[in-house]
Amino acid sequence: MTIATTLEKLFAAEMLLRRDVPAPPAYALRMDLWRLWIRRQHSVWQVMREAGLAIRRGSGMRNMVARGVIAVIVIVSVVALLLRRRTPEAPAVVRNVASGFLTLEATPAEAAIRIDGRRVGIGSLRDSIAAGIDHRAELSAAGYADTAMVVRVERGAALVRRVSLRPLLGDLRVETQPPGAEVRVDGRAVGASPVTVRGLEVARPHAVEATRAGFGVARTEVTLQPSAMVSATLALQAGTTDVLVTTDPSGAEVQLDGTPMGHAPVTLHALALGRHRIGASLDGRQPTDTTLAVAADTRQVQLQLAAEPPGTLVVLGDLPAQIYVDGALVVENVQNSGPRRLAPGTHAVRVVLVSGETIDHAVAIKAGERATFDFSKGAITRRVEGGR
Repeated sequence: MTIATTLEKLFAAEMLLRRDVPAPPAYALRMDLWRLWIRRQHSVWQVMREAGLAIRRGSGMRNMVARGVIAVIVIVSVVALLLRRRTPEAPAVVRNVASGFLTLEATPAEAAIRIDGRRVGIGSLRDSIAAGIDHRAELSAAGYADTAMVVRVERGAALVRRVSLRPLLGDLRVETQPPGAEVRVDGRAVGASPVTVRGLEVARPHAVEATRAGFGVARTEVTLQPSAMVSATLALQAGTTDVLVTTDPSGAEVQLDGTPMGHAPVTLHALALGRHRIGASLDGRQPTDTTLAVAADTRQVQLQLAAEPPGTLVVLGDLPAQIYVDGALVVENVQNSGPRRLAPGTHAVRVVLVSGETIDHAVAIKAGERATFDFSKGAITRRVEGGR
């Protein structure tokens, strides 16, 4: 054991502690070093000094140690010669290896990079490599096809390579309960359910969203498999929301899908999501209605009511008189007031004859209509403006 330890120390001093060796030595080279040590004729006493063995006087001890050392050296020499016959000569150690500079950029950035089977980086590599020889570069990342190439850099030169790994693809089938929902994958509309989307990258999860009138929004996230079909089923829940309805001017009667709901402003509680018809009406204003697509985030809707166009009033009779409309004198001592433009609604008409007789009557005026009040007959005739 002492002799073996000494040989290991000599070997370490000769080879293992060096830092300028480009590659680990082969077993044959280690045998060469042992033969070299023996060939240099290290004496028994030098071995003992290397091992720190005491050299004592006396022929018995000295002869015994000497015979032991010589025996070990002979055995090692024989083994080394046999191995030398079976193992090819190792190349000489290259102390100064020629090199070049390699820059390798990978997409995606999480791709693992290996050079000659050794992992050297993630996403990018900037390093010196041995020049003048072929090196095998391998790149791999989850969800992408592995890529391999041969790179060769000349001495003192720089080589730049940018590599994009081919993404692996999979298919997705989306179904909903109930069917017929609009489906979006990663924000892109893909059709109504059930629907199949092909050629999606498997390297990342995909966001799936489904919506349908009268229902809430259903969402999920799906991870795909290469060259395979993955199915996803989304259940849509019927949704409701509260919507405040206001009108301009205020106070109009509000109808929801033809049913009166009160006067604005009014809150429609638990309104089912989807399309609804909302209308409003007010005296003196044109009625209005609209179709509203109620979503989960719909909170308020306002309806504008335009003023109705005016109507025309004519007051006439057989005798001259003073004619008043809504308490204001229009004409006097004539038989005809002439056409008067009035807002739609009911208006008060008073006629005072020269005899002092007074006639009071209420006349309803409608938008776009001409009303004629004959105070002598007490009759009202109507026709559409512009007609006969």
